Amino acid sequence: MAAQTSLKKRTGRFFTPHPLRWVVVSFVFSWLFLEVPEGWGTTYYVDATTGSDTYSGTSPSLSWKTISKVNGSRFNPGDQILFKRGELWREQLAVPSSGLEGNLITFGAYGGGDPPVMSGANRVAEWTPYSGNLWQASVPTQPHVVIFDSAKGKKQPSIADVNSERTWYWENQILYVYSTSNPGSRFTNPGIQVGERGACITLHYRRYVRIQDLRLTGANSTTAGMIVFNGALGGSGNHEFLNLTLENAAGSGVLIFSSSQNKVDSCNILEVESYGIHVQCGSEAYVSTQNVLSNNTVQATYS
Repeated sequence: MAAQTSLKKRTGRFFTPHPLRWVVVSFVFSWLFLEVPEGWGTTYYVDATTGSDTYSGTSPSLSWKTISKVNGSRFNPGDQILFKRGELWREQLAVPSSGLEGNLITFGAYGGGDPPVMSGANRVAEWTPYSGNLWQASVPTQPHVVIFDSAKGKKQPSIADVNSERTWYWENQILYVYSTSNPGSRFTNPGIQVGERGACITLHYRRYVRIQDLRLTGANSTTAGMIVFNGALGGSGNHEFLNLTLENAAGSGVLIFSSSQNKVDSCNILEVESYGIHVQCGSEAYVSTQNVLSNNTVQATYS
């Protein structure tokens, strides 16, 4: 009896050896270190019309509103961030978190209708006559792409050459376009848009992210792409880009820079000024390897 009492005092109430306790502790530690199966994450919803960034974002009725809210949030492997179909965001998505192998973070779509649109361009609404069928508007940032509703315009070397449909010229923070009537009322679906943001989506130094079922348009950078990610130094890769429409860009559709083991599949890339999909190595130390490009359509590129 004395030996048993001494053991109890030495081990204490919470450290008394018991087989069941070891089973529970072992289960908890096993659960913490197991990889969570894909699809077990949280789903977040974003609605540009009825959402609010003060909501939780975890149901369609409590959806977030802006991409800025997404950029400032932290996500876990297996999470999904879904944008409402038929909606438009004039913001750049900067993916803030990485997933894990077999458990990617997914950015996609929900609801019915057309794919969600992320645009690198802003709409110009205020126009004044310049001369004849030439109209002018204040545009502080130099645009490298101008879109007339959904059709990409053609840049001209001088004001004198702006003399036919969808031609334009920019100088000294003024944009000049050709139009037979006020462009603000003639082009309304959604209007004349000028490139403002260099890319639509960036994934610098991220891993294991899936982007799918979106439409990207109006990226303004002439040297990058609508989707761009840099793997040098910090590492980036193991991404999937599926069923995307990439259109009306001043540069490439997708720029893969020093990044490996990415998949681009079933994407439609059109009306871009450079490459449809550009795979580039920064140096011998930062290469791009084992990238899979399949079932993509690339048309009307001008490089």
